[in-house]
Amino acid sequence: MNKLWLTLAVTLAASGAWTRGDQVQQGAAPISREEAAFQDRPLSSWVHDLQDADVLVREEALEVLGRLGPAAQPAAAEVARLTHDPRKTVRVRAAVVLWKIDHQAGAAVPILQQALNDSNRGLRLQAIQTLGLIGLEAREAVPALVDLLTDQDFVVRQKATQALQSLGPVAVPILTQALAPDQPAEKTLEAMGILGSLGETARPALPALTARLKDSNPRVRMKAAAALWGSDRQVEAAVPVLTEILKDPDDNLRREACTLLLQMQPLPQSALPALTAGLKDTDSSIRVRSAEALWGIHHDAHEVLPVLLAILKDNQQQPFHYQALQILARMGPAAQEAIPDLIARLKDKTRNPDAYSLEALVQMGPNAVPPLIDLLMEKDPRLMFLVSQALGRMGKDAVVPLSKLVDDPDPQLRNAAVTALTQIGPDAQDAVPKLAEALKSSDQNLRGLALQALGRIGPNAGQAVPAILEVVDDSNSPYRSTAITILGQIGPGARQAVPRLLELLKDPSDPVRQSALYALDQIGLEARTAIPALTDLLKDENPFLRSRAADLLLQLDPKNQAAVAVLIDQLQDKNLGIRLQAINTLGRIGGAARPAVPRLAELLRDGEPMVRSRAALALGALGPEAAAAIPALNQAVKDKDIAFRLSAAGSLARIGADGKVAVPAVLEVFQTSDYNVRTRALATLEQFGPGAGAAVPALKSALKDQNAGFVIQVARALGKIAPDQTGQVIPVLLDLVGNQEKFTALSAAQAVCQLDPGNQTAFSTLVQGLKDANPSIRGQAALFLGQLGPSARPALPALTEALKDSAPNVRLQAATALWIIDHQANHSLPVLVELLKDRQIRYQVLATLHLMGPAARAAFPAVKEVFLTDQTNRQVAGQVLKRMDPEAAAKAGVP
Repeated sequence: MNKLWLTLAVTLAASGAWTRGDQVQQGAAPISREEAAFQDRPLSSWVHDLQDADVLVREEALEVLGRLGPAAQPAAAEVARLTHDPRKTVRVRAAVVLWKIDHQAGAAVPILQQALNDSNRGLRLQAIQTLGLIGLEAREAVPALVDLLTDQDFVVRQKATQALQSLGPVAVPILTQALAPDQPAEKTLEAMGILGSLGETARPALPALTARLKDSNPRVRMKAAAALWGSDRQVEAAVPVLTEILKDPDDNLRREACTLLLQMQPLPQSALPALTAGLKDTDSSIRVRSAEALWGIHHDAHEVLPVLLAILKDNQQQPFHYQALQILARMGPAAQEAIPDLIARLKDKTRNPDAYSLEALVQMGPNAVPPLIDLLMEKDPRLMFLVSQALGRMGKDAVVPLSKLVDDPDPQLRNAAVTALTQIGPDAQDAVPKLAEALKSSDQNLRGLALQALGRIGPNAGQAVPAILEVVDDSNSPYRSTAITILGQIGPGARQAVPRLLELLKDPSDPVRQSALYALDQIGLEARTAIPALTDLLKDENPFLRSRAADLLLQLDPKNQAAVAVLIDQLQDKNLGIRLQAINTLGRIGGAARPAVPRLAELLRDGEPMVRSRAALALGALGPEAAAAIPALNQAVKDKDIAFRLSAAGSLARIGADGKVAVPAVLEVFQTSDYNVRTRALATLEQFGPGAGAAVPALKSALKDQNAGFVIQVARALGKIAPDQTGQVIPVLLDLVGNQEKFTALSAAQAVCQLDPGNQTAFSTLVQGLKDANPSIRGQAALFLGQLGPSARPALPALTEALKDSAPNVRLQAATALWIIDHQANHSLPVLVELLKDRQIRYQVLATLHLMGPAARAAFPAVKEVFLTDQTNRQVAGQVLKRMDPEAAAKAGVP
């Protein structure tokens, strides 16, 4: 069937039934209103083949219909007829196809269940897989699937396990019956494995699992303990069983028990004796795992270090070396007694240098720096790069010894030192004097590396500005443009370079002028001094410079018509990048771009898809100011390119046009089977609000969709488009609030609260989410509560408690929600200031502080520190400072 599948793929792609990737593709094919077709034959022709006397013809027709999926739904009645076909292969395939095209579980499940014991292996596997896909509606097949857990065919057992996992709660009662003592051991073991994988869903099986902890078979006891841990995190019940199994003669069982104990954190003290004995086990794997578990319990390095070092010194134990090294890395400074052994291991020329040893040394902290510096100075070509990288990860502790090597006579050594300082970045500011001196070196390579290091140090490298300017003024230096860029990376700390940079805007070299403009933007432009120079650049022969100068001018003077005129002219530039930049800037500046509307409307017919789409988005961003483009956008919503059609429709909504033309065009897109396309079409319809009334019947029908996340989005859209339909929407959402997939339940609960703020069932679900074991769910619950605004005031105590959560993202979402709901800054601010230290969520913290504005004034010093030291987040930190206190921000050097 490979050839059949390939042909089908080509046909679907050509007809627009497929789009690739997670987004709507530019230039995607149009949605066809015609009957689905394959190999130039309409659906009705394939349906006719279902009646053919030749079984192969019937099977091929079924294959095609199954691949077409919901597009073949009109054929459901004929396919259902084939579930009574005399040939079993046809009956089974018909059942599979019936599910694929119309989700008719009632007709499909009995036939698939019969096929589970068929002699045809292919049919059995197909039946098992489809029953798993059907899910809860295939409950009557559970006993037969459980029986397959002892099948002689490994693949059958594996597929049956996967199907039962998909069936989830409806499988638990039958799986529990398989735990009875009179059942075959293999069946019991397989059932336990599935129950353990189901998590909380398997809680009804807890009594039966607990009873099997006393089984005479150690494998059964082991699996029972694992299932109790997987389904209910029962440590106290499982640990005694596992510690007893650690004495079993079976190496595999002991390994399994030790591995499971490692997952149980924190382990009770009762596990200590067995794990301590495990340090002397004959099996190296158990010794390593016991050491890891003991370290996790009471962090006694003297107890576990000898075991780990002994394994590292034994070349016969190489398979376990990396495990031992990873444990040493987790132990960090507590394992520093191992430093000499690790250095010796790296020096050993009989083995390849390994990153695990270096990682352990990095984690051991300051005491590892001197021996690593000594190792670097040995100039072993196998190690120099790796050791330099390791020192670069050790931060401030390595700066002083590395600085001493910057002027070393050996070029390899000094280059390695500067490379490590570059990696350290802002914390390497104590090396700035040495790096500034290196800019005067006769070694051109060293000068380039020193510039890179100063750029990474960024705002903390201000004292090197005079030395960098000397490089800028050296007409023979190959690093002039680089040096200018570095001044920009230093930011406000390089303000003394501004006069020279303004002069460089007239330099004959394009790269120099471009770098100077970048640097001025990063350092901060003052309107008084910058506007004249930028105005001159509007006439520059380099179109990129003209475009960037116009952009910066409009940031300083949003109504500067000279800049707007340049951008309008650039809408016709031959260079795609320049045209796109001009479109983006015009879309950003609002009313001042009104003169550009006719030209932007013309671009809706441009030959380049990206230009058309960006022009549509820019017109939408201008809002009512772009009303003159409505006729052109109404034409654009009929375009064959789906992505462009939706962009144009969304822009019409933002401009304020009615939906008479756009809504039918978007509805046509909404009918496709691709969820990515449908979701975007739905969001576009939602923008029209009541103006999308014509979409209500299609949206109500979509509430029956199998995709829960999509149904929630449809419900939200209906609430905005047709508020009078709320009574029909809420019951659908409440069904999803009980969904076992927690994110789905939370999303549905939030949607109910938005449509019916007084619904206690939905609101309680969100509040309970703050206590979930999964930090992602807790964070999502806080986010959803915040999005409800003041109506979520009853959740304030729970959100205040969530400020103490162990997960940084949960604390951030809780702090944000408290502000949005009740403008509570007193509790939130200390948490947000602390979270600013976390680089991974710093941008989001700044966004919350910006939202709080002057109420967050107490955080000004912490945000100012970010502005001065964090190049990545400098711009947004400056915006936050200006919103908190414009006068203080100006004094702090915020442009």
